[in-house]
Amino acid sequence: EPILDRVPSRAIDEKDSISLMFFFIFEIFVHNEIEIDDLWAYTAHKRKTE
Repeated sequence: EPILDRVPSRAIDEKDSISLMFFFIFEIFVHNEIEIDDLWAYTAHKRKTE
């Protein structure tokens, strides 16, 4: 099924890009079975390098 079909309608109605972004990140990481700890480590690493 298309990923957009699973986007909460509220996020689309409000054009809330942050909600959409987190939804897509969540979907991607869940489907790739990447641990949440890896996500946090990646975010922390990205913050350091910016």
